Amino acid sequence: MAVRFFIALLSLWSTMLNAHDRFFASTLSTVVNSAATILGFVVLVPWLGPTGLAISTTIGFILAAATVLPPLRRLNYSFRWNFHWRGDPALRSMGERLFPIFIAIILGQVTVFFEKIIASGLGNEKISALAYAMTIIQLPMMVVGAVTVPLFPLLSEHVKRHNLPELKRILSLGLRYLAVLMVPVTVGLFLVGKPLIELLYQKNQFGPDDTQLTYWALIFYGVGLFATAARDLFTRTFYALENTKTPVAYAGINVAIYICLGLLLVPYLDHGGIALAMSLSAFVNVILLGVALRRKIGGFVGRDLYQTAGKTLIGVAVMAVVLSKLEQVVHFSHALVSFTFFTAVGAVVYAAVLYLVKEPLLAELLGRVLARLPKRLRGQQK
Repeated sequence: MAVRFFIALLSLWSTMLNAHDRFFASTLSTVVNSAATILGFVVLVPWLGPTGLAISTTIGFILAAATVLPPLRRLNYSFRWNFHWRGDPALRSMGERLFPIFIAIILGQVTVFFEKIIASGLGNEKISALAYAMTIIQLPMMVVGAVTVPLFPLLSEHVKRHNLPELKRILSLGLRYLAVLMVPVTVGLFLVGKPLIELLYQKNQFGPDDTQLTYWALIFYGVGLFATAARDLFTRTFYALENTKTPVAYAGINVAIYICLGLLLVPYLDHGGIALAMSLSAFVNVILLGVALRRKIGGFVGRDLYQTAGKTLIGVAVMAVVLSKLEQVVHFSHALVSFTFFTAVGAVVYAAVLYLVKEPLLAELLGRVLARLPKRLRGQQK
């Protein structure tokens, strides 16, 4: 139960930082959380079993919350108990929007519940493989968050100013970011997923068979990376428009589609069918939300998005061919060396193709990365 308190605290503090256009600490906190959980799995689970995983998860959220606290203190926030909530108009306004969001959270838990039911007949090893694969999937989502989270306050700002053209531009820009970042990650997980799993998990009682089971789930979860991120972007746009009911309604439909697809695909794909059902239901959800959003604000998909999507597919195709050829002639016995080498080569090839086809987001993304470097290193880059 303690972990729920720190999850709520982390969410509150991260939102406060985002409201002040401070995004780095909240993004870093998610990385700290995952790193602590994975480290706890390696150190505590062999010693304490499932209790060790629970402890490491709690420690991960405690450290994540601690990560965002110093920036809040620098913004002169003070923390104290306050029970004077009656008649507060801000709280009343929040309460009116809270119920649909609360329903959405429940639907999310329902999805997890049915995932366990569908997978219950497959064995504990495959249920664990799904959990391990989902943990890995969260890592690229966190990296993308560092780029897309700053867009969310802009959505609300343009809604307040009734500036729909700028709102649609920001929405299209967010989709372009997701295409450039998530599509190569999806292909990358297929190509280097095994050494990544070996690097993170394969030790003690986690053997090659467990790696294969986790990889099978990982590639199908990876299919839905773009859709999952786009769904979050569309949902945030609806929230900016002060419409919480539409995303919740479609979330309910999404759960039903997921359950049906899971039952349909498991006989053919085993536990991979559960992961693929999650990904496909996310795509359906994105389509429904996109259509509803278009009816509300008008068309937001323009030529820039199509051009970025085309260039991304070209870059990913070239990257996949190069890595596939390299894997046939280059072999490493150590998972760390294999993952690092192929990931670095893939990233360089993909970036080079985007540069050759003159994709403007490449320079923008590199600028964001360089902006996070210390001033001394930025000076050396120049």
